Amino acid sequence: MQVQAGPEATSSDGEAAEQLPADRGGIHLTKRLVAVLLVGAMLIFSIISNLTVYLNQRRQMAEARAQIIASNEHIADLLTEQERWSDPNYVRAQARARLGWVQAGEVGYQVIDEDGQPYGGGSGIDHTGASTSEDQSWWERIWSSVGEADAPTSAPPSVDDERVVTEGGATPTPGG
Repeated sequence: MQVQAGPEATSSDGEAAEQLPADRGGIHLTKRLVAVLLVGAMLIFSIISNLTVYLNQRRQMAEARAQIIASNEHIADLLTEQERWSDPNYVRAQARARLGWVQAGEVGYQVIDEDGQPYGGGSGIDHTGASTSEDQSWWERIWSSVGEADAPTSAPPSVDDERVVTEGGATPTPGG
């Protein structure tokens, strides 16, 4: 009599009546293993995509913080400059340095170098393109002067250059 136990059929004498094919040595893919691998791949993909979004947001937040710090520093500089401009002595010093203004009763001097240019910089008007012919009408001369005034040749002197030359020699300006 034959009894079947499990996948193999055995005879009464204990020998295997039928043998299954031997292992092939490869990976057996079952439906369960494929499902687990697919779920794992989806989890890894979702984690990586969320991590990318998270890291991008962190980078953007750091850039925004740096921008805020730079803006706050710029605002502090502007407030300091506004505070300086509220001081009448500073305004006088700027008018003297930038515009060459003098107080009533003072004599203003402008030192020029060997090229005939003001020493120490200052604003000037470029006269290279200006036509000084007398055959222009008065409104054409005025309009050309507006165009010349709109194109200064150099920047105003720095704030540190607040010395005024008087008859007695170079002296610092009041408040400077």
